[in-house]
Amino acid sequence: VLGNPFPILPGHLTIARLHHLPQSIAENREMFLQVAEDFGPGMTIFYNGPQAGASAPDHLHFQAAPAGILPVEGEILEPRNRVRVGEFLGAVLWRSVGLGRGIIVIEGQEPGGVITALGEVIAALGRSVPPGDEPRMNLFCTHTGGGWRLLLFPRRKHRPDAYFREGDGRLLISPGAMDMAGLIITPREEDYRALDADLIGGIFREVAYDDAAVETLLALL
Repeated sequence: VLGNPFPILPGHLTIARLHHLPQSIAENREMFLQVAEDFGPGMTIFYNGPQAGASAPDHLHFQAAPAGILPVEGEILEPRNRVRVGEFLGAVLWRSVGLGRGIIVIEGQEPGGVITALGEVIAALGRSVPPGDEPRMNLFCTHTGGGWRLLLFPRRKHRPDAYFREGDGRLLISPGAMDMAGLIITPREEDYRALDADLIGGIFREVAYDDAAVETLLALL
């Protein structure tokens, strides 16, 4: 457990695997939940996929930050912002409504059901990517004291087109987990000043699944 070298939040940590292994969540789901339980309800653990914001895609790592800081953590609990999809081996699946980017929520008290449900969602996402590639996603996990809550953001793209433009139209915004959770990280002052609600909404629409796409994905389960 390390202090993050470029902290975005107070108490921002990096949790790195001792051995050099690629960034991948499918085979490390149990570890992800265990880390969340070890840290407890006061911390949120998160994961950036290797093509969705990971700063070191060649080395397995999670990050942690104090729970409750990220806007989505409160938004997703409001009844108007989510719809129950069903139950899977004791884990309850929800999907977001009207938050500008599609979110899959998995909640459960038994780790086996949560781990299995997460694996099924990842497998469904994986049907749209080349074999061997991890589907693009950002993932959050909090142990609530009685169980786990996962927030999964399926991704269409790593970066919006504006990231690659030349000249004044360029925005150096490369959305990772923090951005998807509602904190847009701008490395330059001009990027900060250029942003408004419409531009942020456009970035979400470009890089994330929308509600309808998440609904279609979950129907595959």
